[in-house]
Amino acid sequence: MAGVALAELAVQSGNVAHYDFKMWGQLFALTLFFSLFPDLDTSSIPQRWFFRAILSSMIALAWFDRYRLAALVGVVALLPVVDHHRGWTHWRLAPLIIPTLLFLLFGFWNAAVGDGSLPAGIQFASSNKMYLFACVTGWHVHLVLDGYFKLFPTDRDHH
Repeated sequence: MAGVALAELAVQSGNVAHYDFKMWGQLFALTLFFSLFPDLDTSSIPQRWFFRAILSSMIALAWFDRYRLAALVGVVALLPVVDHHRGWTHWRLAPLIIPTLLFLLFGFWNAAVGDGSLPAGIQFASSNKMYLFACVTGWHVHLVLDGYFKLFPTDRDHH
């Protein structure tokens, strides 16, 4: 639901054209991916299917000479498994810090013009802000549903 809501909000706010179904689908998929991302640290059937999809994606990206993007996909895919379940992926600030750093890194790494300085990374993050917002939104939705943010505190929470 969060992916649909975010994609439609992007259209209604004018950040995405009304009939840009490709962008709408990408925002939906990215929000969905990052809402599942924090729980990819557990050995499960979804984790196995996730890594199969990542492997397929990396092979396809390499086939089309997109090695840097393939490397970034690999690094991001491995991030949840570098710690225990509900470790760093469930920190309250992780959904803000990690996607922002990844966007800055990718922009810095792929700076098409100039010397690849940090302003290129900031420009990349700014020009792709809807994608960044989708990552942050999806991750936060996961934390809310896991109970890390209390939307409606109960009396028990105040004791």
